Amino acid sequence: MKNVIIINEQHRLMEQQKQIIERQLGNDIGLLKIPEQGLNRQEIEDIANALNNKAINVIVLSPIPLLLARLAHNQGTNNVWILHNDRRDKVELPNGQIRMVVAKDGWELIQV
Repeated sequence: MKNVIIINEQHRLMEQQKQIIERQLGNDIGLLKIPEQGLNRQEIEDIANALNNKAINVIVLSPIPLLLARLAHNQGTNNVWILHNDRRDKVELPNGQIRMVVAKDGWELIQV
């Protein structure tokens, strides 16, 4: 089965991470790189729908999705919400390097 790794385009898959995935899920690995400027809500929904319609392993490279998955899957008396912001601002560092950061405005609260 194919493995799709969702990763920020500015990050890289470390050798140990790759070895763990290959050992447990096989070596058919593809990367879905999330752009530095992020994705808007519709793009996220489109990606989720596309991935949900394939027989693949989806690996999200971040510690937060595990917590979100556990909370959403095991909802009992609690409700799970996400503070989401798909806006990014460019910030110039003192050395002239440009970084994309989450904007201060544009937040929305979405129930899972």
